Parts: sequence; structure tokens; C-alpha cells
Amino acid sequence: MVYIIPWDESDPDGSIVAASDIDAELQQLKLSLRERLEQVIPGFGDDGVDPKIIPQTTPTFVRGEAGVQSAISDHKFDSWIIHEDTDSIYDVVTNNFVIAVSGVYLLSANFSFTAITTEPQIVYSIRKNETEIIESGLITFIGSGLTGPSGQIGNRVSTNLTVVTALLDTDTIQIYGAMSIVPSVMGVGLSISKMN
Repeated sequence: MVYIIPWDESDPDGSIVAASDIDAELQQLKLSLRERLEQVIPGFGDDGVDPKIIPQTTPTFVRGEAGVQSAISDHKFDSWIIHEDTDSIYDVVTNNFVIAVSGVYLLSANFSFTAITTEPQIVYSIRKNETEIIESGLITFIGSGLTGPSGQIGNRVSTNLTVVTALLDTDTIQIYGAMSIVPSVMGVGLSISKMN
């Protein structure tokens, strides 16, 4: 935006501006401040608007869970049920989350499933533009126990991946997983939050 009075830290110059012109200089300062503050606080120059409120922007935020998966080989989780999507970044056709605004994002994916009688193994990852940025490592059930970077409650296993990363607009996010068997009950969740 072009302002009526360009900002100049060296103006007014006391050796040029007479003391009798101080009122004009103060009026120009008020005009400079008002037109700049109007960009941040709508209604700043309107005395009828009181109190002045700085609007809060809503950061990009999406939260959802993948539908039930039947594939066991390395595959992209799909059929997402979206619970909240502030910027409509989920693309139903590609099952990608398409970043709308560049910035630093917190990506958090969780995976839980119920163990069955055999000894299942699983590995899952968060990918950016189909390239892995973080992986769970191999999680293995041994009987009703578990080895790997996870926690266990009874025969239900839950693990979480979290990463902070810079993303550009049009970058895409995917969740991939591979399982040795299809578990009886499974849940995959994802949240994407813009941090700046």
C-alpha cells in the first residue's frame, strides 16, 4: 500500500521546520499513524468504534481420522473423516492435505489398533510431497505384549509421530502405513497446525 505521507525517521528536521509549524507536523504524524494502524486495527480512526479490537487470525488447523483400511502393504491412508479443517486443505480426490499458506507447521499423527491372536507388525510414516519426513520404526506384537516405540494398554496399542517442519503453499502431506495383517480394530488420526 502507498501511504499519503511516506515514513521518514529523519523528518521533521528541526533546523528547517519552524516552531510555529509544529502543529502541522503533529497532524502529519497523526495521519501517518492512523493510516498505518488502520491496516492492523479496522476502525482505528473511527471514534465511534470503542474499544479498538485487534482481530485474531485463525491458524490453519485440520484434524481427522482415516477410514478403515484393508490393504496391508505400504499404502497411503485414505477415506479420511475430517472433524475440523479451517482452510479446507483436505483433497478428497487425492487423499492429500494440500498446504494453503507457507509457514512452520506442527504435524501429529497417531495410530492405534487392537492386537489379534497372531503377532502383527506395523510401520507408518508422515510424508511431504510423497517423501518420508518421519517414520515410526517397526512395531511388533509378541503374543499380547509389544516391542517398539509405543505404549500398550491391554491388547490395544497406540503410538504417535510428531514433527515440526517448514511447509510451502502447495506442499502436500500424506500418512502411509504397512501392516503384516489387517487388525480387527484400527484408528489413524492426523492434526496439522500452523504455528506462525
